[in-house]
Amino acid sequence: MRTSSCLVVAVLSLVACGKSESKPPAAPPAAVTSGPATGAAPTAPTPPAPVAAPPAAAPAADKLLGSCAIANLACSDYYGSADVTPIKSACESVGTWSDGPCRAGAVGTCTKAEAGGITNKAYTYAPGTAATAKQACDNTPGGSFSGG
Repeated sequence: MRTSSCLVVAVLSLVACGKSESKPPAAPPAAVTSGPATGAAPTAPTPPAPVAAPPAAAPAADKLLGSCAIANLACSDYYGSADVTPIKSACESVGTWSDGPCRAGAVGTCTKAEAGGITNKAYTYAPGTAATAKQACDNTPGGSFSGG
């Protein structure tokens, strides 16, 4: 790994070196208006306006990694930037994995943080009720209930 890092630095240095030789000549300095003819004090050239930073990317926590549906009764959406392979493997032993979100129509949602920075939004569908979904969420360590 260290060798490749050095190689990258070396290549970037060569590229930068090659570019520095082909720079166009600098513009002449701005004329200074001062002295006995104008009677005004010397003025410095105006510096260029600062360049605005590009907008920040959406937080990784908002990125849908996939979902796991279990017998049309429950489904969990997983959000984050971590490797979802272990969750996908666990899902496939009890349900159906999808790269898309869970279906609409839930009676309740339980949101909780998982290991590795993943957020799990677990949805309950009928015949479950909002009351049973809330009870299950209240029994889930770290769970936060919200309606459908």
